[in-house]
Amino acid sequence: MIILLLITCSCAAQMQKNGVEEDTTALLMKKLESYNVSVRRLTGTAAMFYKDQNQTLSFRARVISQNEDFRLDLNDFVFKKPVLTLIKKGSDILIVYHLKREFYQMKYEELDLENLAGISILPAILIPSITGRVYVEENQGTVSPIDAATLLIDGDDIREEIHFNEVSLPALTTINVPPAEYTLKLTKFNRYNEVYFPQKISLAARGRTLEISYSEVHVNKPVDEASFDIESAIPHGYTVGMQ
Repeated sequence: MIILLLITCSCAAQMQKNGVEEDTTALLMKKLESYNVSVRRLTGTAAMFYKDQNQTLSFRARVISQNEDFRLDLNDFVFKKPVLTLIKKGSDILIVYHLKREFYQMKYEELDLENLAGISILPAILIPSITGRVYVEENQGTVSPIDAATLLIDGDDIREEIHFNEVSLPALTTINVPPAEYTLKLTKFNRYNEVYFPQKISLAARGRTLEISYSEVHVNKPVDEASFDIESAIPHGYTVGMQ
């Protein structure tokens, strides 16, 4: 009888633990998903700094996004001259390299930012990060809580730890995609139209850091859809670049 009672209590405790873990996982995933979809449209201006072992690059940035469409315009920080334009329209990509008066067109899966722009960050992680979102792979793999404020997503090719702050916003994320591990920090959240957005974003990996400080942000307000039109964004007189 005593042995039976111990077995019953042990099983009940295990079931309760699993139930708590499932509830915590569901709660944290709901927080993450709600946050990631909250910013449907974004228009912002920011100071952007890219640092590695050899250089520090400073830009004035203009960011426009609508759902999965995205546009980034970089100007020289001091002289304000155009440096680079990147447009993602669905699966189509345009990069305009103003310094060379060249442009490149390709599919999103072909985009190599290190070769084209000297930025050694995976586009799939870079673009969501610029718009203040946390990258989550479609095939998530195993999802579980590390603790009440930390979510672990463990897939075949990626491992993520997402840490939520005291107001349930994803403030710190580590994204392990061998051979690199990215650290994404979202800070100085402000509220726009009932939606929280980070004024400061930092993305670091293997000695390279991208820092973004937004000075002006418009969240979920109408954007000019012509901003994503690839053909009209190619300046007159620019030539096709060699990849």
